[in-house]
Amino acid sequence: MINTLDRVLKSNWKTFDPTQLIIAREWLHGYMVKMGNDPNSHPPDNTITAQFLALAPWPRLVDLLKQLFAEQKRPEISYAWFVTLGLQRIHGIGPGIAKRRRAELRIVSAAEKRPRPAEQTAIKGMEPSDTAAIVRQAVAKLRKI
Repeated sequence: MINTLDRVLKSNWKTFDPTQLIIAREWLHGYMVKMGNDPNSHPPDNTITAQFLALAPWPRLVDLLKQLFAEQKRPEISYAWFVTLGLQRIHGIGPGIAKRRRAELRIVSAAEKRPRPAEQTAIKGMEPSDTAAIVRQAVAKLRKI
């Protein structure tokens, strides 16, 4: 289950065929315009479209959208609704589990982007210990002034 969630939530739009992205975006946008509350809604971004495409093969996704049309299912405000609903209906992964995993991935992503203490003080091309020595020398020179 976590593998499926990670595959979907970490999907990158650059790995998909551009034509497929356009077609999926048009289907999602069309559904949102026809069934949503805002007939002037904007199309989904590339990330959400890629996550939707990562759910299952395209024919299965078309079947899902047709089922939703047949049920007259009203979408929520966000296009992430399609991803959450696809996880639930195609893979049996409930919204609560998907929400928790999204939050976990955000925490991991933020931690990966945060510089480590050694990277904060290091000068490009120098070891952290060399940088510390340079800083000590500069401080010593400032104290003499």
